[in-house]
Amino acid sequence: MALALAIIISVRHIDPGHSSVVWKSLSVVAVDCTVITVVYFSTNRVQSDTFLFFVLPLLTAAEYLPTAWIAGVFAAISALFYFIIYWLHLEDHSAGESMLLAFARVYLGREFFLFGLTCTAWYLFQRERKQQARLESIRLSFERATDQAQALWTFSNDLDQLFRSEDLIRQAVTLATDTSRADWGLGVIFSD
Repeated sequence: MALALAIIISVRHIDPGHSSVVWKSLSVVAVDCTVITVVYFSTNRVQSDTFLFFVLPLLTAAEYLPTAWIAGVFAAISALFYFIIYWLHLEDHSAGESMLLAFARVYLGREFFLFGLTCTAWYLFQRERKQQARLESIRLSFERATDQAQALWTFSNDLDQLFRSEDLIRQAVTLATDTSRADWGLGVIFSD
């Protein structure tokens, strides 16, 4: 199932700018959580390090979802993780801990780690989005400035072509001397 979702997602990318980003991201998070839960249950140990895989759906949520959705995903994963710890505590007799001790030693420490990681990822992805928006704004203003500079350069060339100083002086001399041709060799001689 996870392989099928990975193939579908690789063909249909999750682009943060599209409207379908929420349901695509939530579907990836749901499938990831399902697979991680099955793997965690298969270890049959409360203190399994499989909880580290819960980082993946949290990072997916932090990268693609708005803040409210990230909080909801974190709460859902926290509840799922608590359910896993509670259920495995009933099955795992090798730990020899009470439920309160398992909650304090296993759940709270790992939950604090996941919370810190989620907050850090959320902050970094927010900064990245703002920086991308700022760079896009700079790129657009640079393109506008380039277009304006190009228009000014073209205008200057057109003016130079239209009002070439050499042609203007020749025209002025021609009009002033009433001759059709002026001598441009050593200089212009005006006669009275």
